[in-house]
Amino acid sequence: MESWFTEPKLPLGRLVKIGITWLQDNAAGFFDAVTAAIDFLVDGFTAILLHVPFLVVVLAVYFPLLAAIRLRGYVGMLALLLASWAAGWLLGGPGADNRRALALTTSLRNVGVGLVIATTNFGGTAAVTAVLAYGIFEIVGSVLLALAWGRAPLARDE
Repeated sequence: MESWFTEPKLPLGRLVKIGITWLQDNAAGFFDAVTAAIDFLVDGFTAILLHVPFLVVVLAVYFPLLAAIRLRGYVGMLALLLASWAAGWLLGGPGADNRRALALTTSLRNVGVGLVIATTNFGGTAAVTAVLAYGIFEIVGSVLLALAWGRAPLARDE
């Protein structure tokens, strides 16, 4: 016995039945894809709303100091950042998850200490500017690396 919902006399009955059957067969994959798309959008909006305004304010406030640094200084900062990532990765032990964690923490761990030492012992000199610029450079670089690693699948056999 067919119900009023799927009875052939109703023009939408067959389409509804086909749609319900499709959802029963493919619901898990369909809703997983919808959930993944919503998660991606929420993560993107969260990153934009939380991080971009903060970065814009910091760069606007310290732009004159950062603009005074020559290209050679930024190349040196990049070399130091890459070296700290490499040291953390190489000393991270087995497993890519451990190496990723140690690479990021190695690069970020001493920014605060460096700022305290520079402001306490070298206040009013270019050392404070250099440490601050490296801190900003390092944090932005490490956040970008963490975002890239967060999007990439983690292979367990690395």
